[in-house]
Parts: sequence; structure tokens; C-alpha cells
Amino acid sequence: MSKNTEQVEPKPIHLIVAACRNRGIGKNGDMAWHLPNEFQYCLNTITTVQTPGKKNLVIWGRKTSEQFKGDYMPLRNCLVVVLSKTLSSLPMHADFICRDLEDAIQLAHGPSLSQQIETIWVLGGTKSFAGLVTALNHNQIRTIQSGSSYKLMEAEYYLRLDDIREAMKHPLCSRIYFTDVMAHFNCDVFFPELDEDIFKLVEESSDIPSEIQEENGIKYRFRLFAKH
Repeated sequence: MSKNTEQVEPKPIHLIVAACRNRGIGKNGDMAWHLPNEFQYCLNTITTVQTPGKKNLVIWGRKTSEQFKGDYMPLRNCLVVVLSKTLSSLPMHADFICRDLEDAIQLAHGPSLSQQIETIWVLGGTKSFAGLVTALNHNQIRTIQSGSSYKLMEAEYYLRLDDIREAMKHPLCSRIYFTDVMAHFNCDVFFPELDEDIFKLVEESSDIPSEIQEENGIKYRFRLFAKH
């Protein structure tokens, strides 16, 4: 970071995702299940701040910003960054456009936002998260099912592989909030096994409900992985 931001308090980076028992996270660019309460949990998680008056910085691709609409927007307690190299005007409900993830992280630590931002959330659609965790596992870095999933050429819609790899390696990236959907779904995008040398399951946390949830006949549980 620049000299102007070196003394700024570091902002933690968190990720959030839901996956079913075969580690599928979506099909045809959308969720494979309909769990409104789980989605509300996601919204509550990324919009919660510990200090009144603070905001979270939510980073996502252009496609994800199009999926969050209606009553959900604008997100309370949040500023939204859309990653794009070609957009010249702000999409609806977005506050900033950044060229890549590092620019967005720098923005959160810069003079205009450093006193406002509490937590940085990397939130993607099914496609961007597939690339996100694949990049984490160094022996599995690849493009998943080009044509139905993440592709480098889709940088305008989804997070670039280089951005995602950078996020997972970033020293400020400390947590993954993971919803374990306890059923099998037909998916075309999958969430790879996490590297236990990097992230470890937190057995108990006041941040997430401990009991198994059930909605529309589907059971699921919230889990938290922390970098160690």
C-alpha cells in the first residue's frame, strides 16, 4: 500500500458461499436450490457492522450485481464495488467501479474510505466462487467447465482468476462463511475441497447459528472456516 495508507487499520477480508453435499454451488449461472432464509442469513451477515456508523465494502462482479435487485437493494451498512475494466458508468446500486480486486482493497484503505470501512466482503455469483476456491488450491488451478462456468474472458461479469487468487493469498483474508446444504443437487459448478493447511473449521462461533436449519424440506447448517 502507499505511504498514505500504511498507518490505516487493516480491514479484514471475508468470503461467503453456499454449497451442497456434492459441493455443487449452482447450475446455469444460478443457485440450484431455493432457500430464502439462507439467503437472508447471507444478507444479514454481509450487512452487519460492529461499530455504529461504519460500513462494509462488498466486492462483486457485474453479473452478481445484476442478481441482487428489488427489495434487497441498496444494501444497508454497505458500499458496493463492481469490478470491471470496461464499464464507464456505475451500475444501479453500485458505489464504485474498480479494475481489479487489489484496486478495491486499496480503495477501502484509502483516505476517502479508511475511516468508514469495517470489513471487506468478497461476494460472487456461483461462477466467481468456483474460480475463487479453485485458485486457493494450488494443485487445482484450472478453468472450470468453460462454457458453463468461470472463464477468463468473462472478467466483466465475474471475478478474474488473478484477482481471486490474490484475494485468497492476501494476508487480510481470514474467514470463509460456508453454508453446508445437506442434500445433493444437479450442479455444473463445484466448490473444491478447502486446503486444511490454510483454512480450518471453527467448531463453535457466536457469529453463526449452531443448530441445523431446515427450509422447503432441505436441511443445511452454517459453518465458519478461519485461516490459521
